[in-house]
Amino acid sequence: MLSAFIVLLFAISCNDNASQQNENNSNTPAKKFTNSRDNIKDADNISMTQAHEMIVGKFKIVYGYLKNDENEFGFSNPGYMHIFKGNQLIFEDSFQGEGPVYVESLGYQELAGKKLVFKLNHGTEACDYTSYARYYVSFDNKIYFLNEYFNSTGGDQYASHFYEHILPKDSAGIANYILIVEGLIFHEHDQPNLFDTTYIKFSDKKFNISKPTNNLDKAK
Repeated sequence: MLSAFIVLLFAISCNDNASQQNENNSNTPAKKFTNSRDNIKDADNISMTQAHEMIVGKFKIVYGYLKNDENEFGFSNPGYMHIFKGNQLIFEDSFQGEGPVYVESLGYQELAGKKLVFKLNHGTEACDYTSYARYYVSFDNKIYFLNEYFNSTGGDQYASHFYEHILPKDSAGIANYILIVEGLIFHEHDQPNLFDTTYIKFSDKKFNISKPTNNLDKAK
């Protein structure tokens, strides 16, 4: 599973130059082209700030960006997530980011009893961008934030940072644990690849997060 994810990561397209060349070769007059770009930007801003809803388990999750303005916020547009049980707001969280945002349910996992696991993803999955995942767990009708992890590949494609979760039911899983494997892959092979594992251990009413090693800081 881990190797498949790395292969997928390497396959991310970085063909920004091609799209830029197509724009430069356009025969559209400059004024009309500018207006078109402005209209697209306005439409994107409206789309990004529209609230999204998703039902996960017995909860309704409402999420999105409060504002989306590259000039004002860069890659740190203010985002939010509100979780309701019935009509009652039971949990709130915020984040800063850019690009698409969506909630992904990982279902009920056997973590010292059935516990609902889900994550909020945000960011553009392309070179020179960083995409994030914020992990959450629910039990006893409460929501808990676990941690945030990210994928990133530099524009020069020298190195890639990745993460992958391993659930108890997965082939490499451990009973009552969620494992998060992180790594640094050096595409020039001029230094060894680095890996770390975060262990999230669950008991009946609580969980504990530990990271025995900090190998990723060893990168030169």
